[in-house]
Amino acid sequence: MAAAAVRAAEELAEREMAGRDASHDAAHALRVRDLALSLAAELGLSSSPDRLLIVEIAALLHDIEVELEQGQREEIVAIIKGMGFKNEVSKKSVVEPTLEFAIVQDADRLDAIGAIGKYCLTEVSLSALLKQSFLQQLGCSKCCTGYAKSLPCTILFFPLLPLDSDGINLSSIARCFTYGGSKKNTLHDPKILPRDNLSKEKYMSKDEKQTSINHFHEKLFKLKDMMKTEAGKKRAEKRHKFMEDFVAEFYEEWSGRA
Repeated sequence: MAAAAVRAAEELAEREMAGRDASHDAAHALRVRDLALSLAAELGLSSSPDRLLIVEIAALLHDIEVELEQGQREEIVAIIKGMGFKNEVSKKSVVEPTLEFAIVQDADRLDAIGAIGKYCLTEVSLSALLKQSFLQQLGCSKCCTGYAKSLPCTILFFPLLPLDSDGINLSSIARCFTYGGSKKNTLHDPKILPRDNLSKEKYMSKDEKQTSINHFHEKLFKLKDMMKTEAGKKRAEKRHKFMEDFVAEFYEEWSGRA
């Protein structure tokens, strides 16, 4: 029964998230599921199959609205509805926090700040991957992400596989620029400053022009201190440091100092 429910959730995520940009596609849902199960094991839930099932299905479906069967439906839906960054920005909890909720939310945020490489790279350098993200950001319509194709910019991408590496932490950076490109956001504009003390309404607003680099300041750099579990906090430290180093290098190169 549990295995069938998990497979049904996997198939639903793959079907409903097909065609989305690589920041919120089915591969993201699968990574969050794997992170959530890893955190759950570290926090002692391995001996509780019913609780693990809630964690796994909520993680798989956290970015889509679905109808679920009776039984565990209410708790799973509550996790999905309450875990968004926008809810915490508003300082109004929409769900009673449980360990399962904390695990799934931490897993989603860990994938946002990235310690597992987003792409399994073959004949692709770190600079090439970032170059492709920038080209997409700049509107290169011939470039693509996620599948092995020959591109005008001679970059090859392959289906994502989890890559646990001390040297390559690309998930948050690749997702950030991929998402920004899909929304036609500016890569960086020194005249557009990061917004402080964002309300839920301001965070969700589409009226203000924003940049991809500002997204690090407005959201990604804040996630480390918003982790709920000790396991999530520990993993977030390394991912956060990588982002800080990347953004510092970005500013150095943008200004011509590097």
